[in-house]
Amino acid sequence: MKLNKKNYNEWLLEARKKLTKAGIPSANLDAILLLEHVVKKNIETILTYPETLLDRFQINKLEKLLKKRLRHAPIAYLVNKKEFYGREFYVNNNVLIPRPETESFISLLEKLSFEKKQKLIDLGTGSGILAVTVKSLHPDWDVTAIDISKKALKVARYNAKRIGVEINFKKSNLFNSIDNNFDIVIANLPYVPTKLPVLNEVKKEPQVAIFSGKDGLNLYRNLFKSSFKKDSFLFLESLVSQQKNINLLADKNGFKAIAQEGLVSVFKKTK
Repeated sequence: MKLNKKNYNEWLLEARKKLTKAGIPSANLDAILLLEHVVKKNIETILTYPETLLDRFQINKLEKLLKKRLRHAPIAYLVNKKEFYGREFYVNNNVLIPRPETESFISLLEKLSFEKKQKLIDLGTGSGILAVTVKSLHPDWDVTAIDISKKALKVARYNAKRIGVEINFKKSNLFNSIDNNFDIVIANLPYVPTKLPVLNEVKKEPQVAIFSGKDGLNLYRNLFKSSFKKDSFLFLESLVSQQKNINLLADKNGFKAIAQEGLVSVFKKTK
């Protein structure tokens, strides 16, 4: 099949129109991201030279990616990247896409101002965004990251390597295969209730990393039953509607709530 010649501007206009018709609110940004990804140019260059012709290979690749986006494939999976806390991370459909609200883990960690070297573990590391960011900010800390998924750990290891940090990665379901002798535990575990409606894009992400039982707290109940060092800190993310029950679980298991920001809560093991 012979493909019509198109320049940057023509393809962008056509892609925006199709994405808008499909009800995708980020149509303009998505079209730009796809074009940047395929032609390996930034938006400034694309806008400066809008009449640059796309070759047949580029048009073919763009059309394939556009069709996937029209079926609500997440844009981050199509361009294999997502920014988190000022750094760009590689992502694919084996890991959750980083969310802005998860940056509260890092901002709370920094606000608590840990002065001494800490031993930290990231439970359910996924793409490794939290472990890699912590290690980048605190190179002297001992950072371990675990996940139940081998494919997710492969992505996390790749991100650690490309950003240039050394992290101890292990496959484990919570602390089943590792002793909890950590000063800080960060846990962005699945917490969405099974029957809660989610966006079409979210349905394309690993469901095992999103849902956790009828009320969404199955994994957190198991986590709180684990053995923790006295005076260690636990950071976790949950829905606002779950935070009251999370606090009750924490209190029942010897934790004291000490800080909260957005969806992230911090607890200290007191007994």
